[in-house]
Amino acid sequence: MAQASIISDQIIFDQALEILRDVLRRDEERYLPNRHISLEEHDEAEDFLYNIKKIKDFDPTPIDDWGEPPLTADERHAEAFREKQIAKGRVSPLYLVK
Repeated sequence: MAQASIISDQIIFDQALEILRDVLRRDEERYLPNRHISLEEHDEAEDFLYNIKKIKDFDPTPIDDWGEPPLTADERHAEAFREKQIAKGRVSPLYLVK
């Protein structure tokens, strides 16, 4: 008995997306009246591919207003401690916490 190859659904989905891209590219190369896919269907398929790419490229890391990731609890604690020491005059403002 031959061993069945296991292919994940994600691989099949990625292959289907690649086939769709190839079909759209081939259809774009045709002269406009000879195209097999209507312009509306083509636009919808392009929007679908764009949205899938956005979902795949999503980065769940939250970003604050300046484009940097937020501080961790340890970083906030170290910064607050440094500010407290500076306020009490115990440490120079140039002191950096690692």
